[in-house]
Amino acid sequence: MCCNATLLTYDFNERWAGFANQSLSYLPNEQYDSPMVDSRTDATTTLGLLYKF
Repeated sequence: MCCNATLLTYDFNERWAGFANQSLSYLPNEQYDSPMVDSRTDATTTLGLLYKF
């Protein structure tokens, strides 16, 4: 499986920060040919807030 990911972070102030992550996975032909697989690609997005102590 091959994948690419991008992570972004931003500090709102000294205590709070936010992050966003986007990843894309790509299956090779051997795995994609399986009857259990519906799609060759899978995209995932994650968003979050961080509080620093």
